[in-house]
Amino acid sequence: MHSFFDSKFQKKIISIGPGEYFVTKDDMVIQTVLGSCIAVCLFSDFDAYCGMNHFMLPGEASKNNDYDSARYGMYSMEMLINSLLKSGVNRKHLKAKVFGGGNVINFKTIKASIGENNIQFILNFLEKENIPIISNHLGGEHARKILFFSDSKKVLLKQISKTEEVETLREEIEYNKSLVQETKKTSNIILFDD
Repeated sequence: MHSFFDSKFQKKIISIGPGEYFVTKDDMVIQTVLGSCIAVCLFSDFDAYCGMNHFMLPGEASKNNDYDSARYGMYSMEMLINSLLKSGVNRKHLKAKVFGGGNVINFKTIKASIGENNIQFILNFLEKENIPIISNHLGGEHARKILFFSDSKKVLLKQISKTEEVETLREEIEYNKSLVQETKKTSNIILFDD
């Protein structure tokens, strides 16, 4: 996560990556770039607080892992919702804008791509949590850049060029490799003889 001042919008921009989320009540922009990942913008019409997450994989961390991570949809959504609730937002008033799940990584699980799995997860999660989706831009073949304006709760979405898409894909693959290495490190078992 990093921040900078944008002269075009005359606002501070917080840029989040995979496995991150950010909540604010201040007038700023939260941005991210998505390939197969999902970003959810959560807000209430009655509160200044709002937030956005960026998760890479659906569901929860593997049972073999002894850590929680916001790169997984379940944990990422819980972290975002709980941060808003701690800030005083009424859960009954939460609304969602959902983006991502593009088919930009040519990798399929048994039945679906990573993007399709992410889309199915978030649609099911929000339905079970009774959080209405008021807008979305899901699936497709392209990566996208999302800018969430905290003051108006509006989103500016831009499908990104092939050059930017290649960079997004490279970053997602590198991040995915780091997940595999981290999982290997945390799942090693060492046996001691008496």
